[in-house]
Amino acid sequence: MHMKPKVREVAVRFFIGLDKNRQVNFELWKEAQVYGDIQLLPFVDYYSLLTLKTIAICIMGVRTFKYL
Repeated sequence: MHMKPKVREVAVRFFIGLDKNRQVNFELWKEAQVYGDIQLLPFVDYYSLLTLKTIAICIMGVRTFKYL
């Protein structure tokens, strides 16, 4: 028996911190405007700031989405 897959609405977001290079940031901003799936974070993205990035993702999720 073949089961039909359930259809769900899923929001996809890419959380990206800023780059030291302004041109890279500008290109990211333009792509975020086009596709709407990039969330730019207000700090330079370093591995050592992964905890801060995780907290920012949680805050954004709680403020934005109805169901988590």
